[in-house]
Amino acid sequence: DDFDEFDTNLGNGGRIQASVPVLIPEAEAAWGAGIDIFGAFSGFGLGTDSPMPDSDFRFLGGDLGASFYTQATDRIRPFAQLGINFTQSELRVPGFGKFSESDTNFILTVGLEADVLPATAVRASYGRGADSFGHTAFLGEVIIRPADHWFGRFGASIGNDKSVIGGFGLGYAW
Repeated sequence: DDFDEFDTNLGNGGRIQASVPVLIPEAEAAWGAGIDIFGAFSGFGLGTDSPMPDSDFRFLGGDLGASFYTQATDRIRPFAQLGINFTQSELRVPGFGKFSESDTNFILTVGLEADVLPATAVRASYGRGADSFGHTAFLGEVIIRPADHWFGRFGASIGNDKSVIGGFGLGYAW
């Protein structure tokens, strides 16, 4: 809302994320535990049309860590994530120069994923780094699996300052 006086347009942006299992829980084991290693890379650019036509803003960030989860039941999976998040932003304004900032934060979140329908799950987590920017936030997601190996994720992160970041993604798991 603070930038309503600027006519802004979102430039290139996106996020790529991968998760690799290193320990898969046994199907028969009660409370079988699993571990996934995850990594993500994000980036976007924001250019302004007015009042500073040649200025631009760029953001790069990433996550690296591990998810520890258990199969509480066939439908409920508690988890915790530990890792590191890094961000780098750069603002360039003609006549004023270039301003850069980098930050590194720990990721420490806890959450729960539960199947609500045969091909749909909900996931909720809370903690530092849940918003992919290194802040403390609540992250809520809906995961839809329309076909074998394919999934869609729709989510929103709500920060302690009441800021909201939404997103969606498609993926393939093999």
